[in-house]
Amino acid sequence: MPGQQLHESVLHPGCILFLPRKDEIALDLEGEHGLPPPGAFNHPVVVFLKRNTESRVAILIITSFGGKPLLDKSEGFRRGYLPIHPSQPHPESGLLLRLNNGSTLDKASCVKICEYYTVPYSILRNLRNGQRCTLSSTSYKILVNQAKAFISWEHIRNDPEATALLHPGHSRARSMPTNGYRTISSITRPPTYSRPADSMRPLITTTHPRYHPSRHSRLVLEQPFWIPAPSRSGNWGYRYIVAPIWSAAKALVRLIICLGSKPVFWQCLMWLLILGACVYGIWAIFVAIIKAISDLVDFIRNAIGGSVVKVYAWFS
Repeated sequence: MPGQQLHESVLHPGCILFLPRKDEIALDLEGEHGLPPPGAFNHPVVVFLKRNTESRVAILIITSFGGKPLLDKSEGFRRGYLPIHPSQPHPESGLLLRLNNGSTLDKASCVKICEYYTVPYSILRNLRNGQRCTLSSTSYKILVNQAKAFISWEHIRNDPEATALLHPGHSRARSMPTNGYRTISSITRPPTYSRPADSMRPLITTTHPRYHPSRHSRLVLEQPFWIPAPSRSGNWGYRYIVAPIWSAAKALVRLIICLGSKPVFWQCLMWLLILGACVYGIWAIFVAIIKAISDLVDFIRNAIGGSVVKVYAWFS
C-alpha cells in the first residue's frame, strides 16, 4: 500500500509521489477541474508545479508501459515521454532523467510531458516502497524545457503560474507597468497568416471564372492545359516537365524508405514474388501442355495422311 498522507512542507517541484486509486481517495473530487483521466490513477507522479495560493499541485504522470520499453512505441508517441534512469535514454533526443543521490525507481519508467494535471496535494502519497525520490536539479530543468515544446499554449494561457514556469518572458511582460497606456495582453498571441489578410488585398472584385486574386489582382486567361504557359524566366520545360517528374521521383523514394522500415512491407513483397513465381510457373506449364497437344495432333494428322496416300497408291 502507498504511504500515509503527506504534509505540504515535503512537497516541492521534482519530487516523485504516488497517485492512489480513485476509490482509495477519501476526498470528494466531483466538480474538480484539471483532474487526470481514470487511467492515470494508481500511478507514480512527479510534482511539476506547486501552487502558491491554493492547496493544489500540478503533476505529470509516470508510467512503465506494462514493462515494455519506450523503443517499442512509434516515433510520434515517443516524443511526448522522457525516460527515467534505469531506463534506456530517449531513442531520438538521447535524454535521460536521473534522481538525486543515485536513487532509482523499481521499474523502468517514463514521464508523460505532453500534458499536466492539477490535483489537491492531500490525495498524494509516498511511493509504495516508502522511499522519497526527487529529480535532480538538472533533470528537472530538462523536464521543464522539454515540456515547453509539448504542452499546448491553450492549455496554460489561463494558468499564470504555469505560464511563469514555461514562458517566463510572457509573465514578466504582463507584470510591467502600463503608465496609463492601453496595452495588448502578452497572453494573446497575434494572428498569423499564410497569405495576406483580406484587408491588405486591393479593393478589386470580379466574378470572372478565371480571375486569380493571388496573381497581383489581374485578370489571367489561362491557356489550355496541353499548351503550357511560359514562365517569366522562359524555362517552362523545367517547370512543366522536369519538375513534376523530379517531385514524383522524390515522393516515390520517400515512400520506399518509409515502407522499407516496416517488416510487414518486406513480408508482403516476398509473398507477391512467390505468388508471381507460382503464376508464372503455372502459365509456363499450361503453355507446355498446349504445345505438346498441338505437336501430338500434328503427328497424328501426318501419320493418317501418309497412310491414306499409301492405300490409295496400292489400289491404283
